Amino acid sequence: KKNFFFFGKELVFNEKENPLDLLKHWTLLESFVNSPLFAIKMRIWKKEGIKTLSGLFFRIGVPLNQIHKKWKNLEKVFKRNFQINFALECKNLGIDFEAVSSFVNF
Repeated sequence: KKNFFFFGKELVFNEKENPLDLLKHWTLLESFVNSPLFAIKMRIWKKEGIKTLSGLFFRIGVPLNQIHKKWKNLEKVFKRNFQINFALECKNLGIDFEAVSSFVNF
C-alpha cells in the first residue's frame, strides 16, 4: 500500500497520529493540558489532576524534564516510549484511543 504521494512539488506521507491536539507543534505538557479530552478526564485544574498527569508521564516512560520540550525536539527514545505506551495508558484511564490518519509534509 502506497503511503505517500506528491502534492505539487511536496512529498506528503500518510501516517497514524495520536489524538492529542497539535502535538507536533506543542510540547507534551501543552498538548495534554489543552486537550479537552485529557484535561477533563484527569481534572488538571486540581492538584490531584496534576499528580495524575505526572504519573501518566512516568508510566508512559517520559521524564518530567522532557515534557517541556517540543515534540520535534524530544529525544527519540522518549518519542518511542510515548508511542508504544500511550494507547495502553489511555485504555487504563478509560479513554477511547484511536490513532487517526494524518498527512505529514517532508
